[in-house]
Amino acid sequence: VNKIVTQIEEPNSFTYLVKQDSDEKLKDAFDRLKSKKFIDEKTTLSDFKRIFSGREVKNPIKWIAKNSDLSYFIKLLYSKAKLLEDLNQKHWKVAQKCFVNTEGIPFDMEKVRKLQLPKTTAKLLESIVSELK
Repeated sequence: VNKIVTQIEEPNSFTYLVKQDSDEKLKDAFDRLKSKKFIDEKTTLSDFKRIFSGREVKNPIKWIAKNSDLSYFIKLLYSKAKLLEDLNQKHWKVAQKCFVNTEGIPFDMEKVRKLQLPKTTAKLLESIVSELK
């Protein structure tokens, strides 16, 4: 007797829902995140776009700002601006595949997601995410 095991696959990355001018919008967000020192300067645009492609992330984005900034960035993209496909609460698991810390180690998203709003950078992150709409 063959047993059929259905396994719900974990999404590999986020899926960006904005279709119009999406390349341009992602490039602008990438440039600002880089220039404002949220992501590592060695990050390539193609690696950045890949975390919004729904495809497997080969080179996670090195997040060099505070963990609370990353937490807020994901909350903005996913919950507030609703720019990403609904992942049924798996967005933190996906974020873990997409971002690593300065040493290249995946974040403990259980801890990151509970962090408070970053006081000094919240408005800047809001402005970057609003340009992705």
